[in-house]
Amino acid sequence: MSNEMSGTVGMLSLVNIRQFQQVFQQFMNEDEGEIDEEFFFGMDESIFNTEDLAIVDPDEQIRVAIEKEMQATNHTERQRREQHEMDSDSWLRKTFGIQDQAEESDEDEDENFAPPLPVSQQTPSEMAAALMLTADIPSYEELSNEKPQNLRCLDEVEQYSSKHKREVNYYTPHMQQVVGHEDIDPNEVVLSIALYHPKKATKTQEFLVLGSQSLVELKDHFYCLSDLAFGECTTSSGYFFIENVFYDDTRAQNSIEYSKELIEWVRKNNRYTKPEFGLYTSKKMEHTFFVDLSVRIGVPYLYCHRGNCEHVMTINEVRMIHEDDNQNKRAYPLQTFQNKIRRKKCRVCDIYPAKYVTRGDPVAPENPCFFCDKCYGPLHYREDGTPLYTNIETYPYYHE
Repeated sequence: MSNEMSGTVGMLSLVNIRQFQQVFQQFMNEDEGEIDEEFFFGMDESIFNTEDLAIVDPDEQIRVAIEKEMQATNHTERQRREQHEMDSDSWLRKTFGIQDQAEESDEDEDENFAPPLPVSQQTPSEMAAALMLTADIPSYEELSNEKPQNLRCLDEVEQYSSKHKREVNYYTPHMQQVVGHEDIDPNEVVLSIALYHPKKATKTQEFLVLGSQSLVELKDHFYCLSDLAFGECTTSSGYFFIENVFYDDTRAQNSIEYSKELIEWVRKNNRYTKPEFGLYTSKKMEHTFFVDLSVRIGVPYLYCHRGNCEHVMTINEVRMIHEDDNQNKRAYPLQTFQNKIRRKKCRVCDIYPAKYVTRGDPVAPENPCFFCDKCYGPLHYREDGTPLYTNIETYPYYHE
């Protein structure tokens, strides 16, 4: 289905979400017979076609969109097939010296020998048979024994392909609990936002957020191990960096505006004139809503918290809400993806997940060593609760 049918923004250079919402609201208003082209803010005609938008009947819109898509596909396929036939014809003529009947020599031939057909009259099977009989194709053993020097890069590709794992979603609906119900505006905008691991190029979470929600509502739903590891030792401040604008979380009294020093450093000595920098500004995250943003689809943005824990964040989709979406506003930000969280098992029972990690433990088989709740207590505490050892280091363990 085309983008204008589903109300989805494609791969555009820069999209103002509020303008996109206004465009779609006017598009869905059946009382107005014409569409104001000024609302399309320079979008490509293939994405928003005013002739298609003037059609009110949804069935007719779908029929027209499918018909245009089929015409474009058939035209492209026909051009590709014709070009392929031309290339195959000229290549086979040059390789095997095949000539048309008009160009054949007048040499005497055996009466039982049938001259080859012109390439244009041969079937694909006949062309393949001629190629297999004449071409010098190496065997599999010859290819396996010695790999060409200019194809050494295939070794790295094969190693990467063997280690690469497909993306698996471990999110289940019971992981999110919603209290109460609140209806959603039918003209609401929905954004799909993905968060990535700070050290690995793997997606960890993905959410659907509403345009009427603030940026802090999404930030509070992000999960990162550093929030558990540091606890209350560091500030809860953080920022989003989207299109040369820092959005700082300044809700807490001890909040730190990380962007302040960065903006001052870039403006000093006119560093913002260099191609790798820009003229940056800052806004408060709690006062900014997603509908106020101007974003690009699929472009990596930055989410930073805990001082230097940096996550890549991408906006993968901007669309209008539809009847198949969750109609409870309190369910948003709605999580749609969660990667697998890996935990080490207890090194004693090898059954339960570890909850503690120790260093310099005299009873541990290795250093460091992981223990679960059931095994850690009897091995390190007496019945009265006093510790058996005082010279070991014990830390809480969460996951990898």
